[in-house]
Amino acid sequence: MLMGSRMGGVAANFFFNLVLARLLAPEDVGIIMVVISTTMLASILTTFNIESGSVRHLVHAREKGDADKAAGFVLFSRRLWLVASPIVIAGYLLSAYYLTPGEANEHFWVYLVGSFSITLVGWLRINTRHANVLSRQLAGSIPTLLIRPILLLGLLGIGFYAGLTLTPQWVIGFYVLAALVAIMIQFVLLYPTFSFIRSGPRDFSPHKQWLTTGFLLISSLVILEYFQDMVLALAAFSLPSAEIAKLAIVLRLIGFLNFGLGAVNMAISPKLAIVLARDDIATREKLLTISTHLKLWPGIILAGALVLFGELILSIFGPAYITAAPALSWLVFIPLLMALLGPNEIILNISGLQKYIFLSAIVSILVAIIAIPIAGKYYGLMGVTLAAVVSFGIWELLTYACVRMLLGIDASLIGSIRKPLQSLIHRTSSDT
Repeated sequence: MLMGSRMGGVAANFFFNLVLARLLAPEDVGIIMVVISTTMLASILTTFNIESGSVRHLVHAREKGDADKAAGFVLFSRRLWLVASPIVIAGYLLSAYYLTPGEANEHFWVYLVGSFSITLVGWLRINTRHANVLSRQLAGSIPTLLIRPILLLGLLGIGFYAGLTLTPQWVIGFYVLAALVAIMIQFVLLYPTFSFIRSGPRDFSPHKQWLTTGFLLISSLVILEYFQDMVLALAAFSLPSAEIAKLAIVLRLIGFLNFGLGAVNMAISPKLAIVLARDDIATREKLLTISTHLKLWPGIILAGALVLFGELILSIFGPAYITAAPALSWLVFIPLLMALLGPNEIILNISGLQKYIFLSAIVSILVAIIAIPIAGKYYGLMGVTLAAVVSFGIWELLTYACVRMLLGIDASLIGSIRKPLQSLIHRTSSDT
């Protein structure tokens, strides 16, 4: 059911981008995508990402019977969100004004309305993460993964058929409204789940530890969940809005491919955690080999289709997007690197080596912050594309190197074929 919700949400997002590209000029699409991406990134700061520590802190407190600490963790997250949200919104608007004064002035109402989504998206993410570790994955995730994108697509369609002259202001307004309705639905679904925070004592004493965990996980969250948004936000410093629209569309197409690879990683994570804890090397190698082949070969086929038929696929979005086909051809290396090098971030996380995830992500983000705006200024869309691939490749290579050196595990394609090749060579030499 959860996977079906994810697939439905991905399909709704695809059609939203398609309808948006067909109905609005590329310049308007670019503004909309920049506002959505930058507000998504800003929403992380409304809670300092402490909800990402739910697996460690909330589950641990519940299992030990520390109901007061469990309630304290949830309430502290919400109070931090309440205090930080207006500060983050003000900082977002000031940053937009000073960093991109021309666009911020021209599209003031788009940025202003969009800023309200910062607090809404932050609230959705808090409750979704908490619900996931409290065994209410469907109730927490469906409003975010499925209902919100369907609502957004529906509102866009209603606006068009109602005869509205669709502008960035209207679309961002629909985006905020969809998030607000999703919050209401999520609140109703999760109200019984959070009954434990409405009565009894609350212990906030570990709040420094909660904040530290969230802060250390921000960098990996950006890489794993908001990489596309980061690329679009950084590209906005050097690319015109029409080029941003092209970049957004090709990134969304790559995102659909990433979704399939991520589904495989999600499926193997529980089993991988068990075999790593047992130090069951044979089962671990078998599991990693199966995972690699499930991702790599379908990934190569789909990536090849995007390269071969890129212009045809992009023509569906409109003739203005066909020229982004070369960028699409290079961006396929992002999912291919994910498939080729293996689920190294998952292995590091399971093994308690989060520090190396943090450091790898920080290096990758710093490279992106420097390279993407500069490459966009001098080489346009292709420059941004190549800089994005390089920065993501650095993340994958660093996590691969950490797993290889610290744990002696090779989760890549090379690792999956090394032992069969060694066995074949050994048998051949024995026969001769």
